[in-house]
Amino acid sequence: MEAATLISELKRRRVFRVLIGYGIAAFAVLQIIEPVMHGLHWPDAVLSYVVVVLAVGFPVVIALAWAFDVKAGGVERTPPAPGLRRPYVALALTAIAALVMAPGILWYFILRKPAGGAAATPAATAGPQMRRVPIGSSPSRGAADAPVTIVEFGDFGCPYSRLAEPMLQNLFERYPSKVRLVWKDYPMGIHLDADDAATLAREALRQKGPDVFWRVHDKLFASAARLGRPVLDRIAAEEGLDSSAVSTALRDGRHRTAIDADVDLAYAIGIRAVPWFLVNGRAVEWDAKLHPEVLEKAFAEALADSRQRMAAGVPAAAVYEAVQREADPTPMPVKRITLPDPSHRPSRGGPAQSALLVHEFCDLSLVECAWIEPPLRKTLASYGDEVRLVWWDVTDPQQPESVRVMKAATAAGNEAFWKMHDEILARQWRRFEEPPKNLSSAVLRQVAISIGLDMAVYDYNVAFGLSDDEGQQVGQARALLGKGGGRIVIDGEVYFGGLPPHLWRTAIDRALARRR
Repeated sequence: MEAATLISELKRRRVFRVLIGYGIAAFAVLQIIEPVMHGLHWPDAVLSYVVVVLAVGFPVVIALAWAFDVKAGGVERTPPAPGLRRPYVALALTAIAALVMAPGILWYFILRKPAGGAAATPAATAGPQMRRVPIGSSPSRGAADAPVTIVEFGDFGCPYSRLAEPMLQNLFERYPSKVRLVWKDYPMGIHLDADDAATLAREALRQKGPDVFWRVHDKLFASAARLGRPVLDRIAAEEGLDSSAVSTALRDGRHRTAIDADVDLAYAIGIRAVPWFLVNGRAVEWDAKLHPEVLEKAFAEALADSRQRMAAGVPAAAVYEAVQREADPTPMPVKRITLPDPSHRPSRGGPAQSALLVHEFCDLSLVECAWIEPPLRKTLASYGDEVRLVWWDVTDPQQPESVRVMKAATAAGNEAFWKMHDEILARQWRRFEEPPKNLSSAVLRQVAISIGLDMAVYDYNVAFGLSDDEGQQVGQARALLGKGGGRIVIDGEVYFGGLPPHLWRTAIDRALARRR
């Protein structure tokens, strides 16, 4: 009975109504104070103090609501209710006050106290995913003292890099003073215009500074998937860049060293695709199709970590430097493999006895091999007779089209193989850009006729499936590097085919230097 009387008395004195009103007011204060803090660059500790004050306010308003009644004529003391014992009332009010203020107090202490004491830093036990990524002279946008730094390794020709832009923009809109974005180049070889686009953006930075760089950055991503020189020239003209200097930069590789330095850094920390983000040093491979929320989750975790560091006395502007001191500086090892004698496999280039062998593991029926072909051919051509390309076919014996294409290419010896190889991959590239054309037996036979093969020999060879010798060679190649293909092996070092060609050049240069 006494409990029912107490609840009735709490309602009569409007305690519950006051609690609801105060809760709404406290929530409104928090919604107002956080953007004000961001705008005035106040430390995050201020928000902690505000939460504590608002939490302490709950028992105060409970006591006032119990003791006083607000009427039109003023404030009057509420008369005591008969039958309620004072200790029981005091205990009940204390319990209500503790219940409503507990979330704020707990939040304050969780945020405020780093694990292991005030001097401890929460990320001191950072795992191997925390990587050493110096900012250097790379362009950045956002507050210089932002507690979260996102380093993006991107490619202006990459559709996934383009799809990540709205999410980054959303972070800037929601946390205008909390995030800084740093751009580093990683132009993939399979995106033909990516390297020139990176050069244009760097030239904009050189000529007119970071603001114009970011405008060019945004326009490059807003342009068509295939950028091309006309698009680059248009963007340069819109931003008032010196057209002659832009042409010189594109022709002579003025920014080659800076772009390649970004690529080397990316590869050393284990980046093999784009876009790739490092959020306060922690690696995030963002996949627009599968995990659209992964970048925001990483940002939220980094911001919570940064707030603990700042509560422990680290200035916001020094958070990234503190994180980097704990990061792993060890370069990721390059995968290595020992290859058997390739003397019976198709090859072309410099002298077989003296040239450096560059091994390509691929399947002519896959469009990915066609994507690799232009940058690979350009890279190898720059070395002349110093290098020789060896083809390792990883055709899937269970796929009729793959077997059909392989048999067509190998039907008439080494020289004819490379003619068929080039023509098939050229058709695959066109196939990617135009309505699909199946590599049927009739199409392949027409290709053989067009390059002048002996059709009697061709027809005889393609009439049968894989020979025992061909099956053994394919099986050996697939056992070494798996199915699918798209791998380049240089002096035992394994590289994905779509990576920036600079990595191939660096590996070739190292191998040639060891020979001299």
